[in-house]
Amino acid sequence: MFLSDGFEASANGCTAAINLSGAHISGGLLNFRQARLTNTQGPCLQADGLYAHGSIFLGGRSPGEGFEAHANGYTGAINLSGAHINGGLLDLRQARLTNTQGPCLQADGLNVPNGSVFLEDKFSAETNYGPQAQRQARRRQRRAGRRRDAAVQLLGAQIGGALIFGRGARLVSRTGPALFADYLNVGERVILNARYTGRDPEGCVRLFGADFGHELNLGGCRIVNHDGPILNLESASVRHLVLPPSILCSEPVSRTCTGKTVRFDNLTYERVKSGAGLEPIVYARHWIHWLRKHHIPDYSAQPYRQVAAVQHSAGNNAAARDILINQQEHLRNSDNIGNWFSRGGNWIFGAFAGYGYKVQKTAGWLAGVVVVAAVLGFFAPSHVDTGNKACTRMGRLELGLNQALPAISIGTGCQLSSGGVCSTLFSIAFLILRIFSLILFVTVVASLRNLVRKVH
Repeated sequence: MFLSDGFEASANGCTAAINLSGAHISGGLLNFRQARLTNTQGPCLQADGLYAHGSIFLGGRSPGEGFEAHANGYTGAINLSGAHINGGLLDLRQARLTNTQGPCLQADGLNVPNGSVFLEDKFSAETNYGPQAQRQARRRQRRAGRRRDAAVQLLGAQIGGALIFGRGARLVSRTGPALFADYLNVGERVILNARYTGRDPEGCVRLFGADFGHELNLGGCRIVNHDGPILNLESASVRHLVLPPSILCSEPVSRTCTGKTVRFDNLTYERVKSGAGLEPIVYARHWIHWLRKHHIPDYSAQPYRQVAAVQHSAGNNAAARDILINQQEHLRNSDNIGNWFSRGGNWIFGAFAGYGYKVQKTAGWLAGVVVVAAVLGFFAPSHVDTGNKACTRMGRLELGLNQALPAISIGTGCQLSSGGVCSTLFSIAFLILRIFSLILFVTVVASLRNLVRKVH
């Protein structure tokens, strides 16, 4: 079925300029290359429930094969909701879609089991682009509750092949997300190399609960949201995630970076890389910066543990440890940890043992306590318990260790002399060291428990 090569159709009513609702195209393809559709009061192409055995071309790769649709309809300039494209692909390369009253491409429940969807080569979709249209859209949203107009809507779509946004593609919505694709399912790679501009508190690019069987590549995309997070990947699943730092903030420790936010809660993936050739430890610092400083609205343990598990499975143990340590620090600074006692315990465990991930830190503190105890014992006023004789040098060292370390008991005849200001000061110093060493002992036990838990 060919409606191409300069074909034009226009309408001025609620009925679409081209209505293929529920149509069954048993052979060949549906070709709209170089076609131009307009409707001043409704959709341009209404094809919900369409069943096609071949490909659908609403554009093309060669110069001049673009398709145009300019609509003023709530159901979308192009409506492919529930459409089933069984034998080919959906091609919107070079297509130009505008809609003043709703989405540009409405494809909720689209099913392309054996093909791919291409929206690239300067594909553009712009919805609610006029001031009056924006006011009308906001009134509709107040009446409809959470409903918002996306430039491209693929809610619950099933694509067996690839989904490609790229090569100068542009999606703009001034009253909703640029791309609304919650629960999208794609069997092969997904490339989102486009420019997205939206206004939605749930995300400019919304991929909540999406399932990507191969790769999700965000390299080269530019996302701007004037009212919320730029990217929503909550509860999504992907095998290979490519997330370059430039999407959020290129500086891992910058205090003046942009206020962009993302949502990664319950996002799962098997591999992650920057796409910019960064070393794992450097890329891990970017993740720490995103999760802790600016880009995750609320504390959540799962994003930390997910990226740490991926780094650990790749052999980047140092990066994994840094991520998990920063998770605990983020927890301490959040409202999830409880009372001041729990917060203090968390701080002590981190300061003296790196939350069980840096046991050498505890060993260093213990070595310092032993040295200080030995020095105090050497200079403390002491005497042999069988008389007032002076202690030997070795006896003084043993005295210091006995006084400061409760876990050590060395048989020695030396005792700390009583009476006098000097003896009192040394007694206080030994008491402080004893308390400190007890804290270190508890920290060592907690570190060992953490190590056993990680092993098992």
